[in-house]
Amino acid sequence: MELLEVESHVLTSRDGVRIVYYEGGNPEGQPIILSNGLGGNIEAWNDLVHYFSEKYRIVSWDYRGLYQSGPSDDMGGYALLRHVEDLEDLVEHLGLTDYLLIGWSMGCQVNFEFCRTHADAVAGLIAINGTTGRPFHTFVGRKTIDDVIEQVLPPVLGIAQRHWEKVAFVGPAVAESSLALRALQAIGVIGSTANLEIFQRLARGFVSLDFGIYTQILEELGAHDATDVAMNLELPLLLIAGEKDPLTPSGAFQVLDAHLEHAELTIIPGATHYSPIEFPELVNLRIEKFIREKVPGHR
Repeated sequence: MELLEVESHVLTSRDGVRIVYYEGGNPEGQPIILSNGLGGNIEAWNDLVHYFSEKYRIVSWDYRGLYQSGPSDDMGGYALLRHVEDLEDLVEHLGLTDYLLIGWSMGCQVNFEFCRTHADAVAGLIAINGTTGRPFHTFVGRKTIDDVIEQVLPPVLGIAQRHWEKVAFVGPAVAESSLALRALQAIGVIGSTANLEIFQRLARGFVSLDFGIYTQILEELGAHDATDVAMNLELPLLLIAGEKDPLTPSGAFQVLDAHLEHAELTIIPGATHYSPIEFPELVNLRIEKFIREKVPGHR
């Protein structure tokens, strides 16, 4: 697998957190900002970065407390709005304007919330395998169990925050096991076409995370809702969903597509939550077509 050609840099957020960000591609090109999923970093975008690097300037960052970015000293420092502020700081630090925002999973919510106050600076928005908010109420696709989720999830996350270190030692072994990855394919967590080399690289990084922080972010993510923003967007909007995505089914995106004149929806047959590493050529070509036809100044 060809490795990403990106450089890492550091900025200090407005509340003093060390944020690591990445730049690659054509420094003179129009900016594309990649907002990660909660379980991934820049490596998750490997194929997309390679595909668009010749023409576009690629920018991404590690969420605070994850991967190379530093932790927050503030107990409330992992709310989704803090990640939005980090994106604001990154845009200001680099002097970016007229940029495309591409989000995957959690990154969709970060980007929708960012557009609450910065939509005028965004040339186009692309949301992949995500939702507009409250993801725990979409991942099973049944609103009838909302009350169960509200009751069960907080204590489960609390236990995970307090005791994750006791079982953390098994993570590296699982990440290195091709059998474990094949098992995930067999039960439909990831699709049979997924690039297992990329997925394994992501798994190695994922198991090294501080899961006390991770579960805090997950809990904050579950409470966030930017549906009001998404339903009133006037930006060119491309929605990409996986037909077999168990985490963020296509329903929320179908509602947006039906409601918004400027939205386009593509549901990828056979894809799960990992469309960009299962069907990279299709995802990249669909994004390219959208940019060419719908995003002024990015043709």
